[in-house]
Amino acid sequence: MATPSSGTKKRKADDSSNGKTKKFRTEFSATITVIVRSGDLERTLTVHEDLICSRSDFFKAACSATWANAAEKVVKLPHSNSRIFRLYLEWIYAKGNDLAGLVRSAVKEIEDRAVRDFIYQVLCWLWVLADYLGDRGCKNEVIDTLIRDYNCNSVGVSTRIMAVVEREAQGSDLERVMIDMAFPVIMRRDSTEFVDKCPPAWVAQWFKKLLPGKNAVDRQEAVNISEACKYHEHAEGEDRCSETA
Repeated sequence: MATPSSGTKKRKADDSSNGKTKKFRTEFSATITVIVRSGDLERTLTVHEDLICSRSDFFKAACSATWANAAEKVVKLPHSNSRIFRLYLEWIYAKGNDLAGLVRSAVKEIEDRAVRDFIYQVLCWLWVLADYLGDRGCKNEVIDTLIRDYNCNSVGVSTRIMAVVEREAQGSDLERVMIDMAFPVIMRRDSTEFVDKCPPAWVAQWFKKLLPGKNAVDRQEAVNISEACKYHEHAEGEDRCSETA
């Protein structure tokens, strides 16, 4: 977790659930209450207003005077997963560092055989949440982490993950990078049965890569971190990011 700068008194925000409190350290003081609800499950968390508003367009708007609950400092997140939101908070409190490490920690109790598949799910759901919250930096970091740390070059991505991405992020940069990362593996698998289970839109994109005139790199090689920028979201007028190392 992030620690305050030298000479700054530490303040804490509470994450309360079933009588247990999770402490976050930060240099910010004013807090807001976030109610995360998924189905019948509801969880209440307390976070630092300045920090989350500096990251999220959604929270910046929610804490403005124009919102009905702004005075009460209560923000509701319906249809959201509290665990994914907790991961998001851990990442912003860590000042955007080591997303891969945070994800590994979140899935450390999952059996090795299922870890990679579950990691894909966690990262995809985090991207979806960041998209809803309007946090471009988090979305771009998810893309970088997928490419750099969990590229499906050798293992591939399950049809379950494909279904999640197609349902929640159709036509997005996340879907584009997953399609491109999966393609080299699909080419090596030579499995018509597996391809038949894939989303038709993904299969159509893979066939386009096989059309005459396509560059061999575009058709065969795994996505490299140096290409991450083309899957990033940039604000209007913002410079494109340079090669990512």
